Amino acid sequence: MNEKIDLNNLSPDWQSLGKPLKRSIKEAVLLSLNMIPDWEKYMKHLSPKTVLQINFDYVPRVNLAKEWALHESFLVNLKPTNQIEEQDLVYIPKFAKWAITKQGWSVPPEFRDLAEDLEAQPSLNVLELKPIPKQVQQQDVIIKIILDLGFDALKLPKFETGKPSLKADVRKIATQNKKLFGSNGVFDKAWERCRKDGTISQQN
Repeated sequence: MNEKIDLNNLSPDWQSLGKPLKRSIKEAVLLSLNMIPDWEKYMKHLSPKTVLQINFDYVPRVNLAKEWALHESFLVNLKPTNQIEEQDLVYIPKFAKWAITKQGWSVPPEFRDLAEDLEAQPSLNVLELKPIPKQVQQQDVIIKIILDLGFDALKLPKFETGKPSLKADVRKIATQNKKLFGSNGVFDKAWERCRKDGTISQQN
C-alpha cells in the first residue's frame, strides 16, 4: 500500500489515551505536537516533505526537554543531564506545564488539559501540595548537584590527598542557596545524612 497520508491522520486518540501520568520524553514531545507516539511505522506512507516537517518540529523540542528535564523536576529517574535520553520517563502533568508556561509551545487543547490537571488533581501533584521537610530538600539538592557534575551518587570517587574533593565542590555550589544551607556545617550534616541513608556512597 503506497497511499500517502497526512499529519491529520497521525493525531492521537485523546479519549482512549486518558490522562497519562508518565510517558517517555519522546512520547511527551510528540503528544505536544498532536502526534501519535508510534508515527514512524507510517513513515513509508508519508511524503518526504511531511517527514521533514515532523522532524523540524520534533528535534528542537526534544533537545530542550532533555536539557531541562532534571532542573525542572519532571524527570522520573534522576540522572546527569548529559545522559538523559528520549526514552527516559517524565511526569506528563509537570512536563506539560513546563512546555506551556516556560517554553510557550503551541500545543493541542487536549495536551493543555494535562497541564491543568496538575492544579486540579492533588493526586498528581502530591509533592508540590505537601510541604517538603527542609532536610529532605537539602538532600535532594545534594543528589542533583552530584548528578549535574557527572557523577554516580552511589559510586563517588575516593578522596585523594592533595586534590579537591567532590564533597567540597558540591558544598561550594550548594551553599550558594542560603535558604537551605545557611552554613558549611548545615551542608556537612545533610551530606552525612545522605551517606548514612545510602543515597550516596563511595565506589569500592
